[in-house]
Amino acid sequence: MRPIIIGITGGIASGKSTLSKLLYSEGYSVISTDRLGHEVLLLPEIKIKLSNEFGKEIFEKDQINRDLLRNIVFKEKSKIDQLNKIVHPEIFKSMDDIVNHSSAEYVFFEIPLLFETHLEKCFDFIILVYTDREIQIKRLIERNSYSEEHATAIIDSQMPLNEKISKSDLIIENNYDKDHLYSQAWDIVKNLSKLKRKDIKKFSDKLIISAKSNDS
Repeated sequence: MRPIIIGITGGIASGKSTLSKLLYSEGYSVISTDRLGHEVLLLPEIKIKLSNEFGKEIFEKDQINRDLLRNIVFKEKSKIDQLNKIVHPEIFKSMDDIVNHSSAEYVFFEIPLLFETHLEKCFDFIILVYTDREIQIKRLIERNSYSEEHATAIIDSQMPLNEKISKSDLIIENNYDKDHLYSQAWDIVKNLSKLKRKDIKKFSDKLIISAKSNDS
């Protein structure tokens, strides 16, 4: 029997990774899709496709510079779409492989753009971590040395919080310290046994659905 698949999502600098680390420290299987994305960018065939699409300037010592690539695609939506078409298939296949080979009862995926990539039907349960906009901006300025303008632009480029709330099963508010977040993580752990498997899709099914939509 497959594991119960739980998504952890939320806006940038909302505390997703902190929650993921807390759950991992309790012995749960927690997978970062950002890490999977890093691994995908090391694949020779992906490097070739990205070089053809975005030019050799995205490389630094034969490796893709994620910051350079991010700056290119952030400025133009069509380029984001092209990037996603190249890397998402490999990421989704990796996610399916993890589920298929896992012996864990629960598998958590930390996936920042879960709703933006329309993967909500691939999870049994979705946890949304959110923080107030002002705190998000402050964290981005302190953590990433972004200007307030740049931090605001990134937040505004993501799906509005109210839309994410309506699509989520559990809302975690992260406006305070780590202890406050930990108490909510412990509530999750205590109630895991109540979760039920749904009739969900494989992550790679999203690629088939998208292809059919593009053909129509």
